[in-house]
Amino acid sequence: MSGTEPPNIPLDPGFELRPRQRIFKRDPVLWEVCFEGEAIGLIRPTWIGRTSYPFYEAIGFFAGTGEPVSLELSPYLDERCRVLLEFQRSPQSSVHLPRYLKST
Repeated sequence: MSGTEPPNIPLDPGFELRPRQRIFKRDPVLWEVCFEGEAIGLIRPTWIGRTSYPFYEAIGFFAGTGEPVSLELSPYLDERCRVLLEFQRSPQSSVHLPRYLKST
């Protein structure tokens, strides 16, 4: 697998991964995550050190501003999809939210 196609991991029926089109070859591989037809974030595969398997970074979009928020790395794609869904439902509860986006 070259890393440009989503891995064949069974996800919940409501989830869909769509590859984002890359303009240049050096652009990062990104997959758009949709739940029940609504885009909820991005997943970016990342290789750490000399590992032969990717870690997945979940990137959620903050409601209202659309600002991207990185939500950690994990070797499990389905876990990152669930994290994006939780972030979409309750963005203020994320520990990774920058201070200026948190409500006071």
